[in-house]
Amino acid sequence: MRFLFVVTCLLLLVPFALKAEIYNDQPANASIKFVKNLNQWDKNILFRANIPGGFLFIKSSSLHYVFYDTKAVSRIHAHTSEHSNAKQASNAPSSRQIQAHGFEVHFEGANRTPFMETSGESTDKKNFFLGNDPSRWASEVPGFNQITYKNIYPGIDLKLYTQHATLKYDFIVSPKADASKIKLRYEGADHIKLQEGFLQIQTSVNTVTETKPYSYQLLSGKQQQIPSEFTLQGNILRFDFPKGYDTSLPLVIDPVLVFSTYSGSFTDNWGFTATFDEAGNLYSGGIEFGNRFPATTGSFQFTFAGEIDVALLKYSPDGKRLLYATYLGGSATDLPHSMIVNANNELIVMGTTGSSNFPFSADAFDKSFNGGSKIEPLRTDPVNDGGITYEEGSDLFITKFNAAGNGLVGSSYVGGSGNDGINTINDLTRSYGDQFRGEVHIDESGNIYIASTTYSEDFPLINPAQGNLSGGQDAIVCKFNPSLSALLWSTYFGGSGADAASGVRVGKSGSIYIGGGTSSPDLQVQPNTIKPTFTDAEDGYIAKFTNNVLAASTYIGTNTNDIVALIDLDALENVYVMGITFGDYPLSGDVYNNPGSSQFIHAMSNDFTKTIFSTVIGSGRNTPDLSPTAFQVSNCGYIYLSGWGGLNGRDVSDMPTTSDALRRTTNSDDFYLMIMDTQAAAVLYGTYFGSTQGTNHVDGGTSRFDKKGIIYHAACACRDNSSFPTTPGAWSQRNNGNNTDITGTNDGCNNVAFKFDLDIAIDPPIELCYGENITLQAFGGIQYEWTPATGLSDPFAATPIASPDQTTTYTVSITDALGCVRQKSVRVEVSEPIPVDFDLTISSECGKPATVRFVNNSIEGDRILWILGNGDTLTSTPDSYNYDIKGGTYEVVLTVFKGLCKESLAKTIQVENNKPPPNVITPNGDQFNETFIAPNIGSKLEIYNRWGKPIYQSDSYQNTWGQEVPNGVYYYLITSPQGTRCKGWIHVLF
Repeated sequence: MRFLFVVTCLLLLVPFALKAEIYNDQPANASIKFVKNLNQWDKNILFRANIPGGFLFIKSSSLHYVFYDTKAVSRIHAHTSEHSNAKQASNAPSSRQIQAHGFEVHFEGANRTPFMETSGESTDKKNFFLGNDPSRWASEVPGFNQITYKNIYPGIDLKLYTQHATLKYDFIVSPKADASKIKLRYEGADHIKLQEGFLQIQTSVNTVTETKPYSYQLLSGKQQQIPSEFTLQGNILRFDFPKGYDTSLPLVIDPVLVFSTYSGSFTDNWGFTATFDEAGNLYSGGIEFGNRFPATTGSFQFTFAGEIDVALLKYSPDGKRLLYATYLGGSATDLPHSMIVNANNELIVMGTTGSSNFPFSADAFDKSFNGGSKIEPLRTDPVNDGGITYEEGSDLFITKFNAAGNGLVGSSYVGGSGNDGINTINDLTRSYGDQFRGEVHIDESGNIYIASTTYSEDFPLINPAQGNLSGGQDAIVCKFNPSLSALLWSTYFGGSGADAASGVRVGKSGSIYIGGGTSSPDLQVQPNTIKPTFTDAEDGYIAKFTNNVLAASTYIGTNTNDIVALIDLDALENVYVMGITFGDYPLSGDVYNNPGSSQFIHAMSNDFTKTIFSTVIGSGRNTPDLSPTAFQVSNCGYIYLSGWGGLNGRDVSDMPTTSDALRRTTNSDDFYLMIMDTQAAAVLYGTYFGSTQGTNHVDGGTSRFDKKGIIYHAACACRDNSSFPTTPGAWSQRNNGNNTDITGTNDGCNNVAFKFDLDIAIDPPIELCYGENITLQAFGGIQYEWTPATGLSDPFAATPIASPDQTTTYTVSITDALGCVRQKSVRVEVSEPIPVDFDLTISSECGKPATVRFVNNSIEGDRILWILGNGDTLTSTPDSYNYDIKGGTYEVVLTVFKGLCKESLAKTIQVENNKPPPNVITPNGDQFNETFIAPNIGSKLEIYNRWGKPIYQSDSYQNTWGQEVPNGVYYYLITSPQGTRCKGWIHVLF
């Protein structure tokens, strides 16, 4: 199991196949970024930074701080996502107005146009499409870790930077410059005071503290602290140095800003939708608060809905890099519902907007906001409106970005004079976030399809299958050209009740399929379909359109309430649906099932007349456990699904899990992921996923599986900044949700993106000793491809020989005769190399066997074995060993055993013949004993007569001496090639 994560709240991306990645929109190690103003904000703002509980606006001669009541923002989300808790909601204060407060720090008497030096530019860039004035759009906007005002006062620089996620500033005073010139005038605070040397700035929403300044000079390369303190006269702050300082050296004045009431993340964002591209990049769509926040001084109020925009984040496949962040919206509420990426890596977003100035392209199909009546989709009682308000009604929007995310390919409103895109019928909103369902899809030509909901009697129609709004709320389906400049086809679908579309697919035949929920008893349903009759307050439905007309439709469900949440098509264009039921959903086929459960999966022919199979999965408690979030049928018929539970009275416990699950237990508030075999015959994988202490949910919208079974998921992780699983190197490994009070209670949420990659089958790991090999085996296909190819004899063989030098997981893609590809993985666990080393030293003495001394330098192992090369073996290391006096060539092998593995090292030694030579030779020509034979060829030989006179010498004696010398006794001195000396006498006889 491999997984990787980055946490940023509200958005969660997931791929499904034994690997998971999670992402956050701000890295924990550089959480405050100074983002340059390229005309996306008011011109007097040079840079802007998100800080705990607010924003910092950097101007040429001032720093402007604005803070807001983060607890009020937290309550909006808490009451919204937990609206089943009526008591909590009824006691909540109104979320219509949120208190905020700004104050400005002016540099009195300073340079009004200092040079702004930047450093630490971030690799990711931001794009802002805010409002419908293209001159105010900004692309490739950089952010920086540090900004320096050069010569803000004569000879004095001001440096702003982040240290340990804390905002810091330094005044750097050059030699001979006058530090008394620094004057900071505070405007807009309720009260400022000095308390025990600390500066406290009080506002209506928080207290900001500046710690006692730490000032220093460098003397001989070391910091020498200079006593310093604040002085405050009215609202003017200065720095004083009671003992003075050396004006010939630079001086650094270094206070620290502490936002004492708040800590953590820097903006609230909620997660709605996620998707992917073919390279495995992850796209998350949510809403982010505060991109257009005003730089105002004093106390003021604002509405949450008026400060939220669509936030679109693209991450690298490994989750370690944020590739871009793009912000989209107008002056009112804008929400993303669904996203998809086309073959050109262009992101397409469908959502709803209440903004009359939403960004649109020059050739957009519809450039006008049509609006409707005021709508509060998440209102739960007269007090709590849920924070999401469309004051002037809602339209759908579709926006298509270029591959870099820094330009619009197309963007258009879609709607009529009523509210569009928002499902507000209680019977059709059985799960939190159902208000913001609907889906965008594409065909092979790049045409764009959406399915959603409308209240508009004048919704734009082209060759409709149904030309009139039949009830108060109908489903709609539309087809646009790739540039969004033309509506190619659209229709209502509905009856006399309420209808909503939550999913759309386009078959290879060109037919369009939609699914959702209905309370209409009079849908245009054919009599021979699997459920031709409406039976209760609400049913699910599925409909098929071919050549602009309704080709087939059917109800889906039981005799109680049912809703189709998600749909997909298999390779044969059979239709699969997933939904929730409050009845006893019928089973069909030899399927895995959990009796009494309320999540159903139903597969049927594309004319809806034949059930292929149907089943239910869940806890068996006869109540829905999940809010469905993603659903797919792979090309080979495997069924992938995901959902979450924990709110709305739902409990995700007791879902089926498998032995190889990432998590088999839950705190009842988690995501759940499942793979089912073809025909729903078995559960291949089931796991929980999410925070073990906080809460997890989705705020609406679609997430997606790719055809490889990888899920890309949007989510919101709340109330805990550490227990949501993350992986090393992820963009952010913390929930930086900003709603943490001074007691340490974190109610904040942040956008999580997790990528979860699940192999369908994993063999038990194979243990392999270092240096060995093993034959891998696959079967059942006509083509095989193993990855990685490293260490394989043939990556395209069914049975390659694997010789990896480190632990490796090999995955084989097995293609069968029908072209379906299954993947199977096996982990080959390679033991660490066993270090083996030894030294040998040989000592020789003439007439005695050579002595070999052993030193075992190996530091690991359970046992050893010496093979000495002469037939002897030892199981321990001897101090010494005597070989035969005649010597010889021996291979000494040391083997070290560790567990089931072993490693050997061999060394060859030459042991010399230490036997003394014979002392008589007879060089008489009979070819026997003719010459003096030295023990070792190549020795140095010296021969002396009886008077000590040398008569023969050879530095490499070859056994040739002894002839043509007189009879008598001679004396020899032999020095062997290894230096052993041997001396004696030799008698020559004829």
